[in-house]
Amino acid sequence: MNNTNRNCNILNWNIRGLNSPEKWLHIQNKISESGCSIVCFQDTKKESIDISFIRNFCPSRFDAFAFTPSIGRSGGILTVWNSANFKGELLFQNSYTVSVGLQSTKCGSCWTLTNVYAPCQDDKKTEFLGWLEGIHIPDDADWLLVGDFNLIWSPDDRNKPGGKISDMLHFNAVISELELIEIPLKGRKYTW
Repeated sequence: MNNTNRNCNILNWNIRGLNSPEKWLHIQNKISESGCSIVCFQDTKKESIDISFIRNFCPSRFDAFAFTPSIGRSGGILTVWNSANFKGELLFQNSYTVSVGLQSTKCGSCWTLTNVYAPCQDDKKTEFLGWLEGIHIPDDADWLLVGDFNLIWSPDDRNKPGGKISDMLHFNAVISELELIEIPLKGRKYTW
């Protein structure tokens, strides 16, 4: 975001399923520890989500959300925020993204948050990259894309050798076309 008077802590997490009550306390502790006001989950493995379900793993200050359901036991995206800090409006969703327009209740600034859980299958990756490449981000817009893209832009991003060079090149071309800037990962280098 280009306006320096904004400071927002966002926790981004490929959760690999929110169905386990054994996970809920650990998730809630990590959210509290992070001090975030927005949480973006990928791979929720949940076909439906409501605020009573969110209360199982989010501190009570998180009272607004948008989600894309899983397809069976695969996928699913959830963005949860504190409405005392942000007014939010669902702008767009499909099987691999949820985009929310957010307005700060403190300073009135507006921005877009897109939470992504891209597909793993090769044919679906091409479809996803076509969609991503088609996003029109105005030059004066504040827009943040977070999530699990299931793609890498460098072999150094892998925890083992390999990866399809053609996918890396295509992903890099899209990043360049959209003029995206990577925000460094805080915490572990890999999330698996």
